[in-house]
Amino acid sequence: MSAAARGSVHDQPPAAVFTAVLTRPAGSSAALAARLKDGGAAVLEFPLIDVASANDLAPLRAALGRLERYALVVFVSPNAVDYAFAQYDAIWPHALPLAVVGPGSVAALARHGITTPAYRVISPPLDAPDDDARFDSEALFAALEAECGKQGFEGRPVLIVRGDGGREWLAQRLGEAGAQVEAVTAYRRLMPEPSIDAWEQVHALLAGAPHAWLLTSSEGVRNLHELAQSHLSAGECAALKRAHFVTSHPRIADTARALGFDRMTLAGAGDERIARALLSFAPSSSIAPSVVQPVTSNPAHARMTDSNISPNGPASPPLRLSPRRLIRPARPAPRVHRIHPNLPAALVVPVHRRRRVRLPRHAVRHAVRHPVRHPVRHPNATRARRCCGWSSWCWPVPLAWAGLPLTAR
Repeated sequence: MSAAARGSVHDQPPAAVFTAVLTRPAGSSAALAARLKDGGAAVLEFPLIDVASANDLAPLRAALGRLERYALVVFVSPNAVDYAFAQYDAIWPHALPLAVVGPGSVAALARHGITTPAYRVISPPLDAPDDDARFDSEALFAALEAECGKQGFEGRPVLIVRGDGGREWLAQRLGEAGAQVEAVTAYRRLMPEPSIDAWEQVHALLAGAPHAWLLTSSEGVRNLHELAQSHLSAGECAALKRAHFVTSHPRIADTARALGFDRMTLAGAGDERIARALLSFAPSSSIAPSVVQPVTSNPAHARMTDSNISPNGPASPPLRLSPRRLIRPARPAPRVHRIHPNLPAALVVPVHRRRRVRLPRHAVRHAVRHPVRHPVRHPNATRARRCCGWSSWCWPVPLAWAGLPLTAR
């Protein structure tokens, strides 16, 4: 059993502390483990895939020795980047663009000195919202088409660096677009054998401790199912199927559901999204108290308390609030001028703040004898309501004599 395949526990927390089980290959979860520890969770590394160099590295070395003949080099994973640059000790050509699938591969290129704008790195949008973020072969091919055009691969040689047993989808799409695709293997995947200490931790978690698992590959899901059949009891296997799982891609979630793991959460790629999804399963009481940040009091709330203690002086006297300042008095009804005591209630003209409306008597007689049955809306109804609180419905004869314009509804 290799030392890299052994599970390691970052913390030895009490049983009540939430634990995140990370199943990435050994040595590739340091940044994610630090985020989870900062969030108050314990971390158990339980690798479900072991990665090693390819059995035959001659094709990889030969391809890296003739990079000048390629128009594009594609790395399908961070492991492909690391194992390829382990066999390449020269300076990468600045004119040769690189394509990667997601933020993990972008970070792996940065570790080897390949960053933008010095180099041209093509990848799916890294700043996309969580709901729209996709980091897979389909998203990378869309980014390549947007960058190079649909006819940009015609007759051009493209090198794909990958692991053994990977998907052929990207190579097929590039070939259909007219590219001359050459694929080389940089690493191989193995099923690890977790240590006895790691299995003891898993037994304790399946006994009822709060925890959640991270699955980052379909092959890792199949390895977990096979390892559980040989190392766990029937009750523990049932508890494992009921545990919370966080995945980075819908394809991984489909593989897990097909094997009986039903409680799947799709988080997307990137340590930030994965850490946020894992910590969402942590009960509030299971977060370590040492990492809980104090809540800053609201200044507005402090000003409304009965006694305010000033840090720069003695305590201020109690704040006394008058009921008049808290309760706004009701708005009084607008004063109106009734033109004639025999007029209906609708024929009432408001008393404007600027001038008092007066109408000739023959206009009043005309309004009483020939009432208008269809009201009209004053074009400045909002302003009139704001000034005097009068309704926006009015009668045309009194307002026409008052000199106010009318517009039919």
